Amino acid sequence: AGSPLVTGGLVILDTGADGNSTVALDKTTGRKVWGAGSDLAGYSTPIPFEHLGKPGVLVFKARAMLALDLSSGDEFWRIVWKTHYDANASSPTVIGDKLFISTGYGGRSARGALFQLGPGEPEEIWLNQDLETKMNSAVVYEGHVYCVSERSGGQLMCFALEDGSLAWSNPAFARFGTLMIADGKLIILDEQGELVVAAATADAYRELG
Repeated sequence: AGSPLVTGGLVILDTGADGNSTVALDKTTGRKVWGAGSDLAGYSTPIPFEHLGKPGVLVFKARAMLALDLSSGDEFWRIVWKTHYDANASSPTVIGDKLFISTGYGGRSARGALFQLGPGEPEEIWLNQDLETKMNSAVVYEGHVYCVSERSGGQLMCFALEDGSLAWSNPAFARFGTLMIADGKLIILDEQGELVVAAATADAYRELG
């Protein structure tokens, strides 16, 4: 279900195939440059990032978040992240030297968390059990996380990125809704097809149209 990532001269695919779980193709010719791993595929789109100055790619597999060397497919590190149904669908977000992950579908790790990135394994800064995205991905803007969470039947939520504390929530949104951000505004599409524009502010929910 995840989209391909085109970065530099490569196309990155999460295939889940044994021995070629993540594949890099030459974007001009389609030739396989490398294939790596045997993890089951996830549902999110691979995300580019840097690991200690080296180009890398984050791939959210069925049961773990993997950081791979973009040039070779070698594994930098992994974070075990299990959900019911192996449904890791939300894409991760890199903010400087930190990594934000969120998922739904229950399970021990199916929550939102912020990690510190460095030379070793990522270190968990906080874990919030109310931050549960399912199909949709969260957005990070001016020190806050905005998402449609499945918590309590579905609601739009805003959390502080620094410590994961809740800034505000609005229960009027179905849990399978999605959102994006543009021009300082949240653009939200709910499960019933209603489109809402709201201010991307941590003070309170403020609908614009």
